Amino acid sequence: MSVDLRTELNACDAITGFVGDGPVGVDNTTGFVYQGTNAITTQHTNVDEGIYTTTIGGTRNLSDATCYMILKDNLVQTAANGGVQYMLFDGTDRIGYGVGGNDNPGMALDVFWNSYKLDVTTIGAVPYTNTYAGVLANLTTTAITGVGLGTVHLAKAQGNVDNIKLDRMSFHANGSYALQENGGTSGTPRTTANLLSDSITNGWGLVANPTGSSYTFHGPIQFGEPTNNTVSYFTATDAQWTLIGGVVGATHFPFQFIGNAGANIQSFVLDGVAITNVGTRAEFDFSSANINSSTIRHTLTGVTFTDIGATTFSTVNDVNRTLASLTYNNADIIDFGATTLNGAIINGTTRANGALVLNENTTYVSNQSNITFNSDGTGHAFEIAPTGAGPFTYNLTGWTYNGYAGTDGTTGNEALFINPSTLSANITINIASGDTPTVREVASYTGTLTINNNVTVTITVQDAATAPVVGAVVGIYNANTNVELENNETDGSGIVTFSTSASQPVYVRVLKSTTGSTRYVPVETTGNTGSGLNLTVTLNEDGIVDP
Repeated sequence: MSVDLRTELNACDAITGFVGDGPVGVDNTTGFVYQGTNAITTQHTNVDEGIYTTTIGGTRNLSDATCYMILKDNLVQTAANGGVQYMLFDGTDRIGYGVGGNDNPGMALDVFWNSYKLDVTTIGAVPYTNTYAGVLANLTTTAITGVGLGTVHLAKAQGNVDNIKLDRMSFHANGSYALQENGGTSGTPRTTANLLSDSITNGWGLVANPTGSSYTFHGPIQFGEPTNNTVSYFTATDAQWTLIGGVVGATHFPFQFIGNAGANIQSFVLDGVAITNVGTRAEFDFSSANINSSTIRHTLTGVTFTDIGATTFSTVNDVNRTLASLTYNNADIIDFGATTLNGAIINGTTRANGALVLNENTTYVSNQSNITFNSDGTGHAFEIAPTGAGPFTYNLTGWTYNGYAGTDGTTGNEALFINPSTLSANITINIASGDTPTVREVASYTGTLTINNNVTVTITVQDAATAPVVGAVVGIYNANTNVELENNETDGSGIVTFSTSASQPVYVRVLKSTTGSTRYVPVETTGNTGSGLNLTVTLNEDGIVDP
């Protein structure tokens, strides 16, 4: 089930404590009530007019809170012209802060019903303010005694017909969650449709369904049950989520999958879900302490994140937590932790130093393979920024880079930015497959950076008739150092294959002169491992040597 974690300021079911510039009433007509039994009704004109209540459960400290209200109104001005305002009152100063208008309807809920929110920490950045009483600068947000609504309409209302229906007003502390989602079973997990149904049934105004499999979210959500000894299963498949951040603080729109301190399964599955963020970026947190339990399970497959904030995963790898075929468009920082990832496309990032940061936990990156980075024209693909003296070794598999600087340098668009806290730290990168990144080193870096790009070398040995020669001895050596790279016998297909560093000049020696019906003249040839070497060697029969 879903649980609304916000604190109610006023249910808007009774006129007690309400004062307005127009007549104040209540309406219980179907379609004119969103939550509870009634809605507050009034009439506003084409100038700043307001309605507020001092019945909010006592004096409230809203200085670090996000406040919500539900409103039915179809003729307001634009946001810049004061269309919809959230009103705060401290007993002396009563100020309306712009939260929307006909060009920014908050989150649409139903016909002309919308949910609006105000992060009190951002009131200095709202597009419109109006002082209804007192002095704007004097408002004491730590001691709010009343809340309400201010509007500017496009035209005056005609006659005595009320043009405003105001419903539930609430808040939650910033850094906390508006909604908690839990429950379900393995056979019948909870779904986005369940979230929607709970929000509509209870009049919360937190989830909407504009059409089909598209859903919108207006407040931060916590998935899972952290305290009670109950299981939680949630699954979303082939859906579109739009997260409406609005104008809230940079870290005030969190989404979290939380673990349970007990041995109770918590499961979160997204498959084929496209998540798009509007306004302040939502942060996704899969890293809470209890996530480290094997009973905490999440699977994200084929998920697309667009314009989201920081994403953080667990630092403990577990077979029950996997990521595959993810796409990030214009993402902030991404920390996969130790979670197993197979396949991701990262299209640009807001972070100049790169979407991914590799720290001193060097083994983590070995769990993440097949990542493609596509540059948006500026910034790096990833950053290596460990803490400590080192040395540090990172093993990369299947990482590729498109659109970044073609050579090492200081343009700021190289694929990799080397930025350790200890400037003398030695760093080694072993590339099992994929591209060799171009590099920018932080100024004054004195350590040694070594990049070993392993490529596949295949030596095929055949006779003059192109038949495979089985059991031929193949030795491959670095031509500069004479270091032996491989020494092995050809298999049943006449092949020796192995991995080694890219771009090495090599010489290859092949012989087959053991007892048998056919012996061959030894061959020596040269090549370069480059981005991979596939070399065929033909042996000719030695007719002089006795069998």
